[in-house]
Amino acid sequence: MKELSLYDNRGPSNQPVNIVAEFLAYIKAYLIKNLDIQYGKGLWKTLRITLVVTVPAVWSNSLKNSTLQAVNKASFNDTELPQLKRTILTTKSEAAAIYTFNHFAEAFKMSSLLWAMALLSVIWVEAQWICM
Repeated sequence: MKELSLYDNRGPSNQPVNIVAEFLAYIKAYLIKNLDIQYGKGLWKTLRITLVVTVPAVWSNSLKNSTLQAVNKASFNDTELPQLKRTILTTKSEAAAIYTFNHFAEAFKMSSLLWAMALLSVIWVEAQWICM
């Protein structure tokens, strides 16, 4: 495996997106290799995939856009992964809240309204923290 570097063969790279894309390409290769081992190529390639990309809550829209560019350059797209149905970009705290509510909603049989109110509360707290 080649070492990731801020330099390419022409000198310093001025494109952080390319560095992140290269890193994500290694992550994708590792993921596919392990899915092939764990579930077999035939099984997991029949499942619909939703890619959830998380970023820090304080990142600007420009940084979020650069992150999505890197994800696409790393071939996390429907050309390389035909079973990829959608890509979601969200903050880390929102992703954690959604996972937690989904996990516990079934256990506690939460109503949709209660779930939505709880999620909005978490997002509101996050927004207040960012504005401090």
